[in-house]
Amino acid sequence: MNTRERYACGTGFDGPPGGLPADILTPEELAFLAGTTEETIRELVALDLICPRAREAAEDGFGVENIPAVRRILRLQRQLQVGLDSMALVLDLLDRIDELERRIRSVNSGESGERVREI
Repeated sequence: MNTRERYACGTGFDGPPGGLPADILTPEELAFLAGTTEETIRELVALDLICPRAREAAEDGFGVENIPAVRRILRLQRQLQVGLDSMALVLDLLDRIDELERRIRSVNSGESGERVREI
């Protein structure tokens, strides 16, 4: 699974019985809950930073797991002052840093018998 899929597509949780699942949001609902606009949500979808999943069969819907993903993307955009078109690279680099830190902790905990100096 690539970085975009990890950030964009999750499993969500089971909603209440009857009606639409509670974990499926319209683009308007996602925008409201994430503190942005529908236009931004459409741009994130176009850039494959988030992905919709079916709501009933006719319209796009989003899982609730997209709320923190959208908020994180927008926060990083503000803090790093990068365009959304560069965000996939930023997210990929952050994932790589996280993985390297996990490996360092694993090695330092004695799993491989050698120690690595922390970054």
